[in-house]
Amino acid sequence: MWDETAKIRKLIKAKALKKETGHSWIELQNKMYTFSACNIMSLQESYLQQVLTGLTAQLLDSGYVPDLMFSLNFEEQVS
Repeated sequence: MWDETAKIRKLIKAKALKKETGHSWIELQNKMYTFSACNIMSLQESYLQQVLTGLTAQLLDSGYVPDLMFSLNFEEQVS
């Protein structure tokens, strides 16, 4: 499995392919907000950031344990 993964990463690098940034969205007070990991830092002072922090805390308090086993930093691994 990892051999295949290495081959695919080499192909991606050779073809200079880039992964599209994933986006999340949330509706608050009838307004839709979209954000990505790239721009989440710009939300630090906003109401939206407060809501996201609160939602994360509620998930963790209710017993949610994130599975980070397959959480990959794509660009680091391709480099």
